[in-house]
Amino acid sequence: MKAVCISCFDYHATRMKSITEYLCDKGYDTRYIITDFQHFSKARYQAKYNVNTTQLHVPAYMKNVSAARLLSHYVFANKVYKKLNEIKPDIIYCMFPPNMLVKRVMQYKYKTGVKVIFDCYDMWPESFPYKKYGKLLSLPFDIWRNFRDKYIEKADMLVCVSNALRDTFLTNYKGVPITVLMPSISIEGMPRYTFDIENKITLCYLGNINHITDIELGIELLSKVAQKRPVTLHIIGGGKNHDDFVQKLEASRIQVISHGVVFDDEIKKYIFGQCNFGLNIPREWVKSTMSLKSIEYMNVGLPFINSGVGDTYDIVNDNNIGISIDRVDIDKTVKTILSVSNKELRNMHDCCVAYYINNFANQNLDTIFDSII
Repeated sequence: MKAVCISCFDYHATRMKSITEYLCDKGYDTRYIITDFQHFSKARYQAKYNVNTTQLHVPAYMKNVSAARLLSHYVFANKVYKKLNEIKPDIIYCMFPPNMLVKRVMQYKYKTGVKVIFDCYDMWPESFPYKKYGKLLSLPFDIWRNFRDKYIEKADMLVCVSNALRDTFLTNYKGVPITVLMPSISIEGMPRYTFDIENKITLCYLGNINHITDIELGIELLSKVAQKRPVTLHIIGGGKNHDDFVQKLEASRIQVISHGVVFDDEIKKYIFGQCNFGLNIPREWVKSTMSLKSIEYMNVGLPFINSGVGDTYDIVNDNNIGISIDRVDIDKTVKTILSVSNKELRNMHDCCVAYYINNFANQNLDTIFDSII
C-alpha cells in the first residue's frame, strides 16, 4: 500500500511529520511531496526528513501577491499530477492552498478512485479583500476560488485547522465529511523566562511582516505603550514591510532587534526567553482564526497580544494566555498591558503551557483516518 502526502509550503514541523509517521506506522509506503522553493525565506532549499521526500522544481517568486507566485503554484500542481501517475498511491493527504492543487489532485482521483483527504490551513482568495475592487477585477479571483469549490466536495474527507474554519466549511460544503485537526509545533524544552514586566516590556514578533500584517495597528499599540514604559520588540523573520515597520517603531523610541529568519529551535528559545509577550497582529480582513505563530507562542509558554479572530480570539479570552486587542479602544488595551504584574505574567505562562498540552499535543489521528484506511 502506498500513501502520498503533499504540501506546497512544506508544513512538516506543524503538520506533516505526525501525518507521515502515522501512515508509516499503519504500514503504508509513504512519500512526501513538496517544492524546492521555500516560501518563507524566498530561497531554494534541501529538505532532510526521515520520510521519503520528493522536492519538485518550481519557479521562484519574490512577492507573496504576484503572477510569479501563481505560476509557481500552477507548475507545482501539474508536476504533482504527473508524479501521482508515476507513484499510483492508494491514499493522498494533500494540504491546500494552492487551490490549483485541489483541482489536479481531484482529477487524479476521478481517473483512479484513490482515497483523498484535503487539509485546509487557509482560504484564498477569501482572505484577500478582492470584492471591494469591483466585479471586473473580482472575476479572476472567482475563477481562482472555483479551482477549489468545483472539486472539493468529491473528496473523502476535509480537515481544517480551527473550529471557525470548520463552521465555514459546514455552511459551504455539504457533500464531504469535515473534521478539525489543530496545528502543533514541536519545540523541545522551555525558554528560561525572567517574568519581569513591571519596569520594561519586551515583545516578540514571529514570522514575515507582509501585506497581511497590520503594521499600523502594531505601531499605534506599541507606541502608546512606549509612552508609559520602555518597549523592546524582537523580530524573528523578514518580509516586504519589515523595514517600514522597524523605521516607524524606532521613530516612536521603541528598541527593535531584528534577528532575521531563524529556524534553529535553540536560538528561537533564547529570543523567546527575553520576552514578556508574543505579538499576533493580522489585518482584520484576513479573518485569521488560527495562526501558526500563535501556536508556537503557546508551545513555548509565551503569552501573546492578539488581534486574530475565531478560535485564537476565544482561546486568548477564555484561557488567560494573553491579551486581545480592542481595535475600537486601543487605549483600553494599552492600560491592560501596563497593568500586568510579574505574578500575573507567570500565571499566563503556566496557562499557555497547559492549554497547548491539553489541546494541541498528541492529537488522535484515528479520528481522521479510521473511515478512510
